[in-house]
Amino acid sequence: MLVPGLAERRPSLVPGGHIFANLASEQYDHEYKGVIHHVEADEVFFTFDDPQFHLYHKDEDLYNVQFTYNRINMRMLYQVLEAAENLGREFPFPEVTSRRRNIKTPHLVPISGKLNEEQMLAVKKILGCRGAPPYVIHGPPGTGKTSTIVEAVLQLYKNHGNSCILVCAPSDSAADYVLQKLLGQKAVKFQDDEIFRLNASTRPYEDAKPEIMCFCFFDELIFKCPPVKDLKHCKIIISTYMSACLLYAKNVVRGHFSHIFFDEAGQASELKTMITLSHLCTRETIVILARGPHQLVLVIYSKKAEDNGLGELIACKDDTSSLMVSEDILPNKDFPVVVLGIHGYDEREGNNISWFNILEVNKVIEVVNKLTACGNMTEEDIGIITLYRQQVLKIKESLESINLPEVMVGTIEQFLGQEKRVIIISTVCARIKHDEFDRFNPLGLLSNHRRLNMAITCAISLLVIIGNRYIISMDDYWRKVLWYCLDNSSYLCCSLPEKMKPYYENNGDQENLGVSMGLRGRTFEQEGL
Repeated sequence: MLVPGLAERRPSLVPGGHIFANLASEQYDHEYKGVIHHVEADEVFFTFDDPQFHLYHKDEDLYNVQFTYNRINMRMLYQVLEAAENLGREFPFPEVTSRRRNIKTPHLVPISGKLNEEQMLAVKKILGCRGAPPYVIHGPPGTGKTSTIVEAVLQLYKNHGNSCILVCAPSDSAADYVLQKLLGQKAVKFQDDEIFRLNASTRPYEDAKPEIMCFCFFDELIFKCPPVKDLKHCKIIISTYMSACLLYAKNVVRGHFSHIFFDEAGQASELKTMITLSHLCTRETIVILARGPHQLVLVIYSKKAEDNGLGELIACKDDTSSLMVSEDILPNKDFPVVVLGIHGYDEREGNNISWFNILEVNKVIEVVNKLTACGNMTEEDIGIITLYRQQVLKIKESLESINLPEVMVGTIEQFLGQEKRVIIISTVCARIKHDEFDRFNPLGLLSNHRRLNMAITCAISLLVIIGNRYIISMDDYWRKVLWYCLDNSSYLCCSLPEKMKPYYENNGDQENLGVSMGLRGRTFEQEGL
């Protein structure tokens, strides 16, 4: 069944949830109950328990349909709160004790390659830790937090034979990234049965890359958690925060893991981290949390929950000397950030609430073609970040049509904890109403400085921003990025916007946003936006 808004997770449906339907033409209230089996970008697949439904159903029938909220995860979080009592206060609240740790740092020979002094010290501290409280790795994007975790895991696996390690990440893509970083180190040869990627059964089978499938467990194309005897044999288990509950469900005992790593800990709620801590930690367990300032945090939709604490610019990290990029992409070779201004039109398909911008899709493909034609750039070097899932789908379709399917395309959540040599950002928004909407709905880059920060800091060597320069300049943070590029002669395409004060500083009336804001003597409506 086609479900409008599903691409933007409105409604948010997962396998195992329930659907209720009754014929719109029926005079009496006969309701059929079904179970959701599979969810795609804008379609949901389900079956009904009552065989009478399948027997009498006709394709032309119209139904009134309702979905119910799947409370499994919510019930699990309540259970986690109760289990947290076993930790005591000192573990989650280390400030209650004045005791200071004196961590002895052992001699260290790096395994994964070149580490800077701070990364080396962090790994030594992790290896020297003995139990609670947790050890925190804190640093801005690009400082190598995930690389530090990978080095620590490699050291434990190679040189500390009794170690048993759990690595948690906020999303499947972030967890896969950690696994790929580990497997990419030539100095350590992993046994297939000693490193395991734990997946939830709700994860689509086709979502996982083929090269990691030998480290997963599945049956009939459905991911599953293996028996506890197999889990205990694994030296390294990599999971998302939520999927870690499967270990407890399989009766993995508390204290089984000597080290538990939380990558991108700032993106998860406290309760999600407590899933692992409450069920698997003892005072002897060594816990490591990595996070950075001003990075993407969990979006909390309940104002009451956020008020009670539930929701708790760095330039590119490499030079462009090795990039062979034409001036029509990067006009200033010494400044690896460029804004490509474009007049686009954001559109929707049918009742789908997700937006796309075909002109921006075409510009993205043009940039990708020029980058890959340079000869020193591969598909795997390029990442494309966009606001809306429909734009993700359009860009993926276009890349597949020109035989470039390996270019990574996704929303900012899918790039969490990852970096690419080149990052292209497609902002999509071309009309003011989206900017006004986004200011009060933290779903997009234009209204959330943490998302902006995460997006622009995923680039290693080159950052390309594609969007409507008027819309970009209306946001305080985006405007700074735009003028930073202008001051460094790194803006291309459309005519330049005038420098101006924030709109709300000039005119507090948000209701007349589309009419009152004038540029070069003309309103946005006169500009055809």
